[in-house]
Amino acid sequence: MIQYVREKISRKVLFALTISMGLPMLIVIFLSGKNQSVDMLAQNAVFGDELAHAVYSGIRYPMSVGDSAAVRNQLLAMQEKLHAVDVYINDTDQNIVFATSEKMIGKTIDDSIYDQKYWRRLNVAPGFLQDKDRKVSFEEMIFGKKYFTTVRLIQNETECYRCHGSENNVLGSMVIRMNTDKNYAAIRGHIRNNALITFVGLAVTLVFTFFMLLFLVTQPVRRLSKKMQELPEKIESGDYIPENIQAKGDELGQLEKTFGDMAFDLCEKKKIIDRTNDELIAANKELEAFAYSVSHDLRAPLRNIDGFSKIILDEYSDKLDDSGRHYLNRVRNGAIKMSVLIDDMLSFSRAGRAEVQLRTIEANTMVNEVLRDFAQEIKERDIHVKVGELPKIHCDTVMIRNVFANLISNAIKYTREVERPEIIIGYDKGKKAIFVRDNGIGFDMKYHEKIFQVFQRLQLPEDYEGTGIGMAIAKRIVDKHNGGLWAESVPNEGATFFVSLPSGPD
Repeated sequence: MIQYVREKISRKVLFALTISMGLPMLIVIFLSGKNQSVDMLAQNAVFGDELAHAVYSGIRYPMSVGDSAAVRNQLLAMQEKLHAVDVYINDTDQNIVFATSEKMIGKTIDDSIYDQKYWRRLNVAPGFLQDKDRKVSFEEMIFGKKYFTTVRLIQNETECYRCHGSENNVLGSMVIRMNTDKNYAAIRGHIRNNALITFVGLAVTLVFTFFMLLFLVTQPVRRLSKKMQELPEKIESGDYIPENIQAKGDELGQLEKTFGDMAFDLCEKKKIIDRTNDELIAANKELEAFAYSVSHDLRAPLRNIDGFSKIILDEYSDKLDDSGRHYLNRVRNGAIKMSVLIDDMLSFSRAGRAEVQLRTIEANTMVNEVLRDFAQEIKERDIHVKVGELPKIHCDTVMIRNVFANLISNAIKYTREVERPEIIIGYDKGKKAIFVRDNGIGFDMKYHEKIFQVFQRLQLPEDYEGTGIGMAIAKRIVDKHNGGLWAESVPNEGATFFVSLPSGPD
């Protein structure tokens, strides 16, 4: 129920309205019924007292002259008029002398008054029979029915002295008992009517509120939400036409106006970004073309430097001292390193310019082909290589083969100082990536991004060969596949490189 209410604002509003209106109304109905019950009991107390006066006035004279038949007839006549009222005339010993029901005559009052709590209070209070004004009213339950009972004293007056003497101030008591079931039934009916009216009124209010929310809030919000969902696609495709939205007086109108202004700003910024991207792409292409051209043009001079240096060393070696030969060897080594660097720069440039030719292949097949290229070094260094079950991959085979060649080459290189080198290639289902793990020197993770930058190295060139461009090429290739390349490592505990590629067609 709570989850159902949470799903939509209109349900929240209706739920809050139901609670805020329904709960107070129910409390009012409950208190109204309770007050009616209290008022009914108070009215019964007044009615019982007045009826006791009336009955006593009617039987006072017959009782004073000892006319029992007249008393009995008056009570029977009253019974015919007041069916829900019973009257008992009792003596001082609580025996019923006269009653509206002849079958009660001769019984004690204990047989007739069932609310022992009140009747016990009358019996144990000696002052009750001495107090001429004493009367008591109470409600009792008899066999599942409710009655209201009034007990009033019958005083010993002058005309009664000849029969009862003048010693006692009180001759007995009068008990008037009224059935209150109809009163409570009327109160319950009133409560039901009030509850029905409240329910109908609340239902009408909720229905009216629902439609007001639907037309004034829900539908405008849905239209605005749909526009917001369609906005990115329309801006991307160039189909968005800015609207001139006039702000309305309410909050939704302000929201629509704000959305329109935001959409217009996004559209303008998208145009600026597209223009900037076009300029950036053009600049990158020019830069790559320049780098490719310069790198390509540098090859011939470097070959000349290396070639002529070799000729001098070969043909004029006897005319050079040791220092001369040392300097020429350094020139040759520099030329060779620069040639390798140029080759790597050309490879990096080609990686960015080449078009991706996708096809689906078995990753195990590709990895095993790369391992065969390093078979001689793996055998000589006794490197333990383990290849797990790898998935099919959708990629440019030439490019991704270059990526795995770089990863495996690095794993071989950086396990050089390890006593028992080990390389594990497998698939991590959680990361959805192929990994290449080694137990080599590892690296500090704070230098993670530096690994994939051009010409960035974490070790000295004299310790480990390379130009520091291989991982940058691998990263560029994986990015062109819309994939991911990252590493996890602990210094001196090895490194793990992950390659994640988008899944291809089934």
